[in-house]
Amino acid sequence: LVLEIGPGQGALTGHLARAAGRFLAIEVDAALTAALMERFAESAHVEIRMADARSFDYSSLPALRPDPAGRVLVVGNLPYSVGKPILMALVESGRAVDEMALMLQKEVAERVAAEPGGKTYGSLSVLTRIACEARVAFTVPPGAFRPPPQVDSAVLHLRARPEPLVPAAEAPQFRAVVLAAFGQRRKSLANALAAGLGIS
Repeated sequence: LVLEIGPGQGALTGHLARAAGRFLAIEVDAALTAALMERFAESAHVEIRMADARSFDYSSLPALRPDPAGRVLVVGNLPYSVGKPILMALVESGRAVDEMALMLQKEVAERVAAEPGGKTYGSLSVLTRIACEARVAFTVPPGAFRPPPQVDSAVLHLRARPEPLVPAAEAPQFRAVVLAAFGQRRKSLANALAAGLGIS
């Protein structure tokens, strides 16, 4: 199963659909959704849905695989304004998604893939990488887009870990501690945790 997030006018959609056992695209824009539905009306294995990627139920994807032994792959050029919430929704779906190739603002992709110890390493790095292995596959210059944005983009490759590094039962508490720890970077860790967790 291949899921495309935000296919837009379908620049990648035909290529992805041809390579997929089953293909699903979710698009938030009604006019674009209607155009894609018309374009792929004759393709039985292609489904186009109007949906918001921030609130889509990604845990439902494994049930849509044409072969229970197959994989679930997600591809998307994520809008800069909502890229992080979509990324977190995907990551928090657990093992529902096997691999992802997501285009994000370059700085965001670099933060996700950052190693401990650098200035770009933060809560986004930790919370993504407890569930996934992450790397920046390649960068994309502004000139690749119409109209060109003011920033560089990058494709982030994520592969789900066989088991998350934090057990599911402990994930909410772990998330709270991580967000508190990185919430005020200029403070000592003790003061940041105290403020973030509301404790002395």
